Amino acid sequence: MHRGHHLEEMDLDAILARKPALVLVDGLAHTDAAGSRHPKRYLDVQELLANGIDVYTTLNIQHVESLNDAVAQITHIRVRETVPDSIIDRANDVEVVDLTPDDLIQRLQEGKVYLPGTAALAIRNYFQPGNLTALRELALRRTAQRVDEQLVSHMQANAFTGPWPAGDRVLVCIGPSLRGASRVRYAKRHADRMRAEWTALYVESPRSADFSEAQKDRISGSLRLAERLWAELVSLSGQDTRQRSFAMPWPTTSPRS
Repeated sequence: MHRGHHLEEMDLDAILARKPALVLVDGLAHTDAAGSRHPKRYLDVQELLANGIDVYTTLNIQHVESLNDAVAQITHIRVRETVPDSIIDRANDVEVVDLTPDDLIQRLQEGKVYLPGTAALAIRNYFQPGNLTALRELALRRTAQRVDEQLVSHMQANAFTGPWPAGDRVLVCIGPSLRGASRVRYAKRHADRMRAEWTALYVESPRSADFSEAQKDRISGSLRLAERLWAELVSLSGQDTRQRSFAMPWPTTSPRS
């Protein structure tokens, strides 16, 4: 029950018992109802995959974790349901369903996406033509990045000669700032564009003991987010002056937000 409504979720145990070759799962970013085995549908999908069941699923571009800040800047709405990029990277194939903004708005008006009242509200507040154009570009870029990664992997697997990118790396510094999560997501997007490895660095200094609980939670949250986005995590102690003045052996890019 949720707010007086009885909610039905995907019967994960029934699927596992039946053991089909393929399952169609809609809404990968969906939050499962309270009491479900997993809090998120993408975790249900991971369990299906772990049991040898193939999955076809759907995902809107605004639910990709590393794009969360970019989507918020475009739409002025913070999407709360997100899916880690690692889930997308694990997929064998990613296909973009490319609709023009006019086509999508027409589908909304015809009631093919939401009920009429909900559709009208969505068009006014979120699915405006300018927003849809920008979100469409994000989707196309994210798919193109995926194709580039597959091409590089194919060339490497078949020992094709380069030139290959070398030496690039992205570093993001973690602190108690309110913009920590935004910086982490920016670093992830920048590293993906460069096809570079990236590192999230936290330096614990003497003043760290004076941080408030909220500041400590922000640091922990940023580090957890970086880990979910496949960053290398590095933690150093600021007590040692030799560590405090260390030099990174790779070029770095400082993300701004």
